[in-house]
Amino acid sequence: MGVPMTHHRHAATAIIVGTVASIITMALHPTGADAIRVAEAGGHNVLIRGVHLLAVVAQPLLLAGTAALTWRLRASAAALLGMASFTLAIFAIIVAAAASGLVAPHVAESLAGTVGAERTLFLELLHYTGSINRAFASLYVMLTGIAVLAWSWAMRGVDAFPARLGWLGFALGAAGIFVGSTGVVSLDVIGFGAVVLAQAVWMLWMAMALRSA
Repeated sequence: MGVPMTHHRHAATAIIVGTVASIITMALHPTGADAIRVAEAGGHNVLIRGVHLLAVVAQPLLLAGTAALTWRLRASAAALLGMASFTLAIFAIIVAAAASGLVAPHVAESLAGTVGAERTLFLELLHYTGSINRAFASLYVMLTGIAVLAWSWAMRGVDAFPARLGWLGFALGAAGIFVGSTGVVSLDVIGFGAVVLAQAVWMLWMAMALRSA
């Protein structure tokens, strides 16, 4: 049994909204230095908390939309691999977002006004939180690379999805696997933002194809 066209449209809308939310997150994402500066000025890092919560909210939309994509691809082995990898990627990015957007601001605010050994301790905790964020961000990049590659493979011969979309997916997927597994690109705000933007191009194109499927 096929999926009704309205379901495809709803799924495509979910993917578009989730992808745009991810782009906004990275566009407004403060750095760790910004978080410390705001905390020491007596602020509460509302922006860094807000953009990470936006990123978390975007994940169920992306998960629902890509589930419809997987169904549209007849739940082939490659499509199911893509769905499984993307589900794990979402778990990884939620952990990364929680570390960067919830834990780090709290540590930065605790750091404000401290001196000596206490300040050193909080700086180490902030550094450790950043390490957790980067580790799970690397897993996200690698797992989304696998997902995009697998979905692109499953799209072969499916009329709704143009061949160029598949070729772009092969390139982006392979690049994501390489970057996420080797660490050759620093996944700071700029590096991770570049990855998100590149993947967004494929996701938005795929969503438009799914919408008209």
